[in-house]
Amino acid sequence: MKTDLNMELMKNIADLYYNSNLTQSEIAHRYNISRPKVSRLLADARENGIVKIFIDGRNEISRFQEEQLLKRFPLKAVKVISVPHDDDQLALQITAQETARFFSGFFRPHDRIGISWGYTLYTMARYFPELSLDDISLYQIIGHIDNTSTRNHASEIIDLMGQRLHTQNAFIFPCPAVFDSPLILEMLLHDSKVKKLYESMLQCNKLIVSLAPSDTSCCLYRSGYINYSDLDLMNQCGSVGSICCHFIDQKGKLCDEGLDQRTLAIPLDVLREKEYLFAYVTSSEKVPVLYSALKAGYVNVLSIDSISARLLLEL
Repeated sequence: MKTDLNMELMKNIADLYYNSNLTQSEIAHRYNISRPKVSRLLADARENGIVKIFIDGRNEISRFQEEQLLKRFPLKAVKVISVPHDDDQLALQITAQETARFFSGFFRPHDRIGISWGYTLYTMARYFPELSLDDISLYQIIGHIDNTSTRNHASEIIDLMGQRLHTQNAFIFPCPAVFDSPLILEMLLHDSKVKKLYESMLQCNKLIVSLAPSDTSCCLYRSGYINYSDLDLMNQCGSVGSICCHFIDQKGKLCDEGLDQRTLAIPLDVLREKEYLFAYVTSSEKVPVLYSALKAGYVNVLSIDSISARLLLEL
């Protein structure tokens, strides 16, 4: 029978070995134990379900999906990631790891990178490889929504990405995502520090955007910024979901001008101006809004799991 202490040790050692890429000898030295014991603990971690092994079955189907996506949508690049059908958490982990490696290949010195928030992007940030690139800056492109019941991981994402990219030029918006009125937001943007940050964010040449369905699972609803009536009204107007907190219809047009005027986020019409627009999807619920975002030109680099890719191609 495994004690809580042994289980915690297995988790820590598995994390160092599989996620941080430390060798068994390095882990043994860190914990002052023998290398064979590290090997046994890793085996125990697999037996206890702490570590789950998935053999990447990338094959002609994945390559065919990529080819079809490139033909159907105005994409600069796409990666379809093979995932298991019966383990959503493992599928998220695999997609996050592969997405981090895929997106990192597009980053260059002097980039101004804007990044949204959410648990999916937070998972990707945890696996992002370390890069040494000169004069890199990071900007949060949506205001905060953190409260006791809902977390968007905005600060954590910026902190993690800043560490991986070895930059101290990493900035967040210290204010809400949605305000009570457009006037309050307008007044805030007259503050010299907020205005400078907002204008710098607009100059980003690469953006990692977030997508959300138009239902009660979206962060704006769960955090209380919009209510069920707001969702119902937007859905009556044809909303398929949101991109960076902008609710859009099937043609990529705004569904609620009033809400949008109260939202602190990179403007929807600015997205198409950017060199690279990255999106990362590992949920079938986000496929409808992804479809519209692709058609409207709000995404041009896509990383997607194989299950969602199949659903996207069926639309």
